[in-house]
Parts: sequence; C-alpha cells; structure tokens
Amino acid sequence: ILDKHLESLRYWRGDYHYVSKVQRGDPIFLAGLSARLVHDIMQVLFALNRVYFIGDGSNLEYARRFEHQPARLEDRVREALCPGPGEDAYVRQRTMLVELIDEVERLVESVDKNGQEA
Repeated sequence: ILDKHLESLRYWRGDYHYVSKVQRGDPIFLAGLSARLVHDIMQVLFALNRVYFIGDGSNLEYARRFEHQPARLEDRVREALCPGPGEDAYVRQRTMLVELIDEVERLVESVDKNGQEA
C-alpha cells in the first residue's frame, strides 16, 4: 500500500502536466487530481498508522487520532480540496499538496516497519 500510493504521489509531485494545468487554471483536471492526491496521502497515512482504510466518509475523523500525521492535516486537506477563489487558488492548492506529499514522505522515512519512530 505504501509503495503503490507513494509512487503516485512522487510521480504527480513533479509532473510537468500538473504544473501546466495549474498555470492554465484547468479546474476539471485539477479537481480530479487534487482528489486523487489526497486519497493517496490518506492511504499512506492509514497504512503508516496501521489502520485499515475504511473509506466510509469518516477518514479525516479517524486520521485525527493518528500518531503519525502532518501538522494540521484536516485543515490542510480541506483547503487543498476546496482552494477557494482567487487567481492564485490553484497555485496555493498545488503548493499545499506538494508540502503534504513531502511531509508524508518524511513521516514514512522516519517510521520503522513496526510503526515506531526510527
């Protein structure tokens, strides 16, 4: 699970087409991709915290209790999914998602196979 979803996160983090769609303000592409990236982030966090990804609509509530998670995860996920108005909305959205991806990667690197801080 970790490998699968981290591979997706790593790919999209630096993808030229993602940057291009942000620059052009393509809401259809960016809505779908931001949802996918958040889903990948949540899958990684559930696996990292050794919790079954239930997918029942309460994922952020479950994540509140995770030992291993980025700071202000819930607020940042909500903001990334709904970046609000403004010419820079998609730039802010991508920046937030890239920061979350980087933090999740650091968390994975810092937690050993038994779920303990390395």
